[in-house]
Amino acid sequence: MPVAALRSEADVAALAERFHQAHRRRYGHMAASEAIEIVNFQVTAVGKIAKPQFHADTAATDAPPPQPQARRRAYFSATEAIQVPVYRRSALTAGAIVAGPAVIEEKTSTIVIYPGQRAAVDGYLNIEVAPASGA
Repeated sequence: MPVAALRSEADVAALAERFHQAHRRRYGHMAASEAIEIVNFQVTAVGKIAKPQFHADTAATDAPPPQPQARRRAYFSATEAIQVPVYRRSALTAGAIVAGPAVIEEKTSTIVIYPGQRAAVDGYLNIEVAPASGA
């Protein structure tokens, strides 16, 4: 049952009375002399917080091209596996470009770059995968 405020003893008493009345409607009886136990409640709050400030990483845009950590066989068709470079995600800096076919690995995900695609790392270290001709 929604509660607008619990600022005083009167608010608590009114809430208890509402509970007893709801209990009577639902179960046909009430025990006004027994303690009420709140076993679950939900709170919704609204507040103002400072807007986060994001800063692009521009220091690494002149870094050398990324080097793969390994090479691995990968299937891009049903019948043929090819050797592809495998990059460590944490080693890719802003401005890095990875041409497909390739694989970018990190602890929680894997990004597959298909032939004809390329991955570009932006200043916020997001990876955008797009067709090589349209990037």
